[in-house]
Amino acid sequence: MANKKMAWVLVALTISVISHQALALEPDPNKTGFIPSVTVGESYDDNVWRARSGEVESWITTVAPSLVFRAKDGLNLYQFKYDLLHDEVHSSKDDSHTDHDAKVLARIEFTARHRLDFNLSYVDETQERDSSNRFFNETGDEISTFDGGFIYGFGAKSAKGQVDIGLNMGQRRYDNNRNSGSFNRQSEYDRKGGSGAFYYRVGAKTRVLAEVIYIDYDYKSSTSLLSGDSKIYRVGVEWNATAKTGGRISFGRENRDYDASSISSVSRPSWAASVRWQPKTYSTFTLSSEGLIWEGGGTETSTEVTATELTWDHEWTTRWNSHIGYKFENYDYQASFFNNREDDVDTVSLGLNYKMRRWLDVSLFYEYSETDSNNLFSEYDRNVLGMKIGMSF
Repeated sequence: MANKKMAWVLVALTISVISHQALALEPDPNKTGFIPSVTVGESYDDNVWRARSGEVESWITTVAPSLVFRAKDGLNLYQFKYDLLHDEVHSSKDDSHTDHDAKVLARIEFTARHRLDFNLSYVDETQERDSSNRFFNETGDEISTFDGGFIYGFGAKSAKGQVDIGLNMGQRRYDNNRNSGSFNRQSEYDRKGGSGAFYYRVGAKTRVLAEVIYIDYDYKSSTSLLSGDSKIYRVGVEWNATAKTGGRISFGRENRDYDASSISSVSRPSWAASVRWQPKTYSTFTLSSEGLIWEGGGTETSTEVTATELTWDHEWTTRWNSHIGYKFENYDYQASFFNNREDDVDTVSLGLNYKMRRWLDVSLFYEYSETDSNNLFSEYDRNVLGMKIGMSF
């Protein structure tokens, strides 16, 4: 296995490949009207099912059209974005899927002191098979989610103090693997919540902050015991001290309480951090980290998540740019069906992008991921290698 991993890494380095996340034809934020784009690609995945043994290898054809409609009215911005993603998995047709992602965003500046950010989204996607899907001989979960909310901001951008107040709601539903007693049936919920943040300026480009986030979860299954609420309290700082450095760091605690007295509350440190260092205008290092509690399902009451990622994006010329990334994730499943499972996931991504025309990008990408777990059924490693072409109009 070690020789196989090393061979893949050497191949990746030899052909200078790129992370598939790095291919991005984001529309110019100043452009308005209809902005269509499409990405097509071919990749090779040596472990489609993310299995420890008996791996299924396959070529995957990807077609991903996107449409953005953007309008401006003075300082106000309105945007609708729709993305479609189809993956054709040639050696495992059951894993082929078509995903939909629609978003409506609006930013309204009433005055210099009053503003409103509004968002509404609907996502219908198929996840890759995980250990529970394989255990029960299921295909990947098809999940549809709805989210909506707004944030009202008070205070001029140059003022000493600013306040953001938000309300939001959402739901999660599963469209397959819903047989009698299904774990997916027990994982569906509606949620509603709110947030508040206070910012205080301590310098021309530095603000300290305090924030509170509250979410109430209502699980829809009559047999689920996971309904309850989550509370996050954090303090921090955000800055853009120079053209070279900037970031935001907040740290505090998250408490997850359950309505059912038979399930113990969960409390853990909570943080969110993103720091950017740009030693040159064409070279950017980004370090991000977060700690939070994910909602549970039929196989666990909750999951404590810790994730840290370091990336380097470099523009070698006006046409060539590269991406290197490393990410470490820890998932600690509470009261898990799989014997209190805990996973460590390491992911390395490499790549190269060539801008052939204003409207045409060509990218090569490679990603290696490895999961170590105290549950052997959840361990696996995986290599994905391919090429994508992106066109915007």
